[in-house]
Amino acid sequence: MIIYLLSFFLSYLILISSERVRTKCIRLVMILVALLIPSVLAGLRDYSIGTDISVYGNIWFQNAIQSKDIFTYLKWASSSDIGIVYAILNYIVSVFTTDPHWFYFTLSFITIGFAYKTAIDNKDLVNVPFSMLVYYLLFYNQSLNLLRQSLAMVFVACTFKYLRT
Repeated sequence: MIIYLLSFFLSYLILISSERVRTKCIRLVMILVALLIPSVLAGLRDYSIGTDISVYGNIWFQNAIQSKDIFTYLKWASSSDIGIVYAILNYIVSVFTTDPHWFYFTLSFITIGFAYKTAIDNKDLVNVPFSMLVYYLLFYNQSLNLLRQSLAMVFVACTFKYLRT
């Protein structure tokens, strides 16, 4: 548990520091590093962390590896109610590697990236580094268990900006 808390607070401290940097390039690198820390942690986790990994995570990644045709794979995923976006992401990562850890890293990075985008889009209402810390403390560990639902949640959260206007 301590590794999670350390990664959350390290990411938080880097995000705070990035707000004080004037150089845009350095700021972007700092933000990227801050978002990569929990993403790498998600990618390196054991397969026993998160029930969705054993229920459909590894299975659909293996299906993507074995599939020869993306359209057949997507049709199969659609008929199985796995979700098209999740299936496409599985397939894209499976083209480059056969290791599911890379998929979990990619999924986590996209999820955290959209959470960060949501915080940036609403920075007039919230402190961005603090909102990311809140995300880490409240939702990150659930995202290790609820793979598809967490991705859907941050997609929906991104629309909050448009609902406000």
